[in-house]
Amino acid sequence: MYNLFNTIGRERAPGERQILSMFCPICGKENPEGSTFCASCGKPLTAPTAPAPAPAPAPAAAPVAAPAAAAPAAPQQPVPQAQPQPQPQYAAPAAPAAPAKKSPILPFGQFFKSLITAAIKPVTGASDEAKKYDHIGNSVILSAIVVGILTIVSFLSSVLTTTINHSWPRSVGSIFVRLIRSFMGSLLDFALMTFGFAAIMLLIGLIIKEKWSFSRLLSICAMAIFPSQLVRALITSYLTSFSINYTWFYTTMKYLPLTTILSSAATIYSFILLYEGITRETKLDGNKKGFVYAIAYIALQFVAHYIGLIY
Repeated sequence: MYNLFNTIGRERAPGERQILSMFCPICGKENPEGSTFCASCGKPLTAPTAPAPAPAPAPAAAPVAAPAAAAPAAPQQPVPQAQPQPQPQYAAPAAPAAPAKKSPILPFGQFFKSLITAAIKPVTGASDEAKKYDHIGNSVILSAIVVGILTIVSFLSSVLTTTINHSWPRSVGSIFVRLIRSFMGSLLDFALMTFGFAAIMLLIGLIIKEKWSFSRLLSICAMAIFPSQLVRALITSYLTSFSINYTWFYTTMKYLPLTTILSSAATIYSFILLYEGITRETKLDGNKKGFVYAIAYIALQFVAHYIGLIY
């Protein structure tokens, strides 16, 4: 039998298996490794299993400090709101006013000024003043003023002469008819001298292919006849009436026909105004000028004769 004890304390030969020993926990006897019971006392060699070490307790968590009570926040001061600054109120720019439209009608005093200017300047006055009458409305107003004044003056002169001569008819109806005929006759005569002559000249201009302004022609005719017809209506009528009532004056007038002289002078003056005004406005010259005036005179006499037959 192999002596196990001889192996204890000696060196192991080469190739020899190492035998480990175990000590009995009861008697302390050395036993070979792998023995279950002690060879001396027979007690089991298996050492009681040591109780597993209790797990180390986990370190206690450090107490979490209660959050300190937050200090009461300081009351917020209300932030002053910026007050909206009042914006200056600007009125919307007014639309530019439309320029006042100038009336083409001349001031009322200008018509009388033109009549006076033409009368004192027989050569150039009528043609110069006619340049202000391009608008037909001004020419019609000027002619209406001339015709109206001459008609009223002529009518009153006729009434005065008839009254002085005691030549009124006896019946009221006849007197009324005579007044109407006298007024309408004067009105048509002066209207023919202004509107009629201007229309005749315009018609002649169309025939000879000349473009003339009816408005200017009408104003020239009105300015030309005004002074002469006013003299004839006023002076001649009153001189005739005066000579009838005063014998000495009638005797003087018999040998010195003042009425005829004044009437003729007024007619010549009116002809100069009309001739110069029309000539400068139409710029007629030579044979054409003579032809135009001859036709105009014949046409005017024909119309006047026709109106005379009616009144």
